[in-house]
Amino acid sequence: MRKANSSVFLFLTFLILGIFKGNCVSAKTLDSSGTVLDFKNFISIVKEHHPINTKSDLEVKIGEAYVTKARGNFDPKLYYDFQNKDFNQDRYYAITQSGIKIPTRLGLELQAGLDNANGKYLNPQYELPSGGLAYAGVSLPIGQGLFIDKRRAELQKAKLYREYNKAERDLMLNELLYEAGSVYWEWFTDFHILKTYQEALSLAEQRLEAIKKSAVLGDIASIDTTEVSLQVSNIKNLFVEANLDFNNSTALLETYLWADGYIPLNLDSNTIPKPIELVTNNFLQEYLLQQKDSFILLHPKLFQMRNKISQLEVERKYRADLLKPRIDLKYNALQEATGNMQFQPDLRNNYNFGLQFAMPIFLRKERGDLRITKYEIQQNSLDSHLVKASLNYFAIKNLNEWQTFSDQVTINSKINQDLYLLLEGENIRWNNGESSIFMVNLRETNYIRSQVKLIEILAKNQKAEITSKYALGILHNNTF
Repeated sequence: MRKANSSVFLFLTFLILGIFKGNCVSAKTLDSSGTVLDFKNFISIVKEHHPINTKSDLEVKIGEAYVTKARGNFDPKLYYDFQNKDFNQDRYYAITQSGIKIPTRLGLELQAGLDNANGKYLNPQYELPSGGLAYAGVSLPIGQGLFIDKRRAELQKAKLYREYNKAERDLMLNELLYEAGSVYWEWFTDFHILKTYQEALSLAEQRLEAIKKSAVLGDIASIDTTEVSLQVSNIKNLFVEANLDFNNSTALLETYLWADGYIPLNLDSNTIPKPIELVTNNFLQEYLLQQKDSFILLHPKLFQMRNKISQLEVERKYRADLLKPRIDLKYNALQEATGNMQFQPDLRNNYNFGLQFAMPIFLRKERGDLRITKYEIQQNSLDSHLVKASLNYFAIKNLNEWQTFSDQVTINSKINQDLYLLLEGENIRWNNGESSIFMVNLRETNYIRSQVKLIEILAKNQKAEITSKYALGILHNNTF
C-alpha cells in the first residue's frame, strides 16, 4: 500500500470524477456570472432584426410595386393637341383636339373628347360646327388582342411575380434561420468543449502539483511526474485549440445579432450559450415524416419554379395571340357642341366608324418567339422535376440523420457512463498499487474524449431539427 501522502492524489482524483460525472459536462460556466443567450431568444432576435429580414420584406414590396406599375397601363389618359398656322396676318388653320382615353381589362378602350377647328384655309375634312364637335365611343380589337394583349399579359405576370417574391422572402428567411441556427449550435459546442478542457486542465495541474510533492517525499516514482506533466501538456494543447474555436464561433455568432436591421450588436464577454444539462435528446417529430411529401410540394423553391412556368404560360398565350391578324374596330358617336350641352347623339346618323387591319405575311418573328417560349416552359418543367427529386432526397437524408443523432445521444450517454466507471475503477486500482499513472491518464483521456463526443452529438441532434425543417422549406414559419 502507498503511504499516507498518496491520499492527496486520491482526493484530487475523486474531485475530477465528481466534476466530470454524468452523461455530459457540468453546467459550471467559464464565468459564473455569465448571461445565458438561449437558442429561442437568439433565433427571435435574428428573425426580427437581421438585415436579411428587412431585405426579404423589401422583396414583397418590390412585387407589389411591379403590380402597381402593370396596373398603370390601364390608367385613363388625358390628351390635348393644338395646331395653328398664321401667315401674312391670315389664320390658315387652328385645330384643337382634346379628350380622355380609358383602357379596360376587357380589351376595350373607351374614349371621349371635343374637337375644334377653324381657319381660312382649313382642310375640308377638318371642318366642324362653330362650337366644336363632341364625341364618345369605343375601340375594340376583334382579332389580335381580343382575349389577351401586352397590357393584360404584363398585369398577369406582375401578379405572379408578386407571389414569386413572397416565396423568395420565405427562401431568404429559411436560409437565414438555417445558417443562424447552425452557428448557434457550433458556438454552443465550442463553448462547452472549451469548458471541458478548462476544467480538466485545472484539475490536471492541481494533480501534477500533488504528484510532485508525493515524488519528493518518495511516495511515488519520479517518472510519474513526467507522465502527469505530459497529460497536462496534452490537455493544455487541446484547451488552446478549443479557445481559438470558441473565439471564432463567437465572432461569427455576432454577425447575426442586429438591432432594427441596421445596427450590429456585440456579445458581452460573459454571455454564454444554453446550459448543457438543459439540452435533452431531441427526438424526430413524426408529423414531419407523415407530411414530408406535402411539405416538399409546397416548398418555396418549387413554388417559385411553378410560378415561373405560369409566367411563361401567360407569355405563351400572348405570343400565340400575335399570330392572329390585327383587326381593330372603332366607333364614335358625334354631337355638335353647344353651350349647355347634354350628350344625346343620334347613333344612326351622327358617328364615325373605322376598321384597321394588319398582318405580317410570314409571321417568322411571331412564330420564333412562340417556339422559344414553349421551349423555355419545357426547360423549366424539367428543372422543377429535378429540383423536386433533389429536395425530396435532401429531406429524407436530414430526417434520417436526425433519427441517427438521436440514437447516438442515447448510445454515447451510455458509453460516457461506462468510461466514467472505468476511470473510477482505475483510480481505485492505482491507489491500491495495482495500476499505473499511465493507465489512469489513459482512462481519463478516453473519458474526456467521450465528453467532447457527447457534446458534439448533442449539438448535432439539436441542429438536426433546424436542418430537417430547412430541407422541408418550413423553417421560416416554425417556432422552436
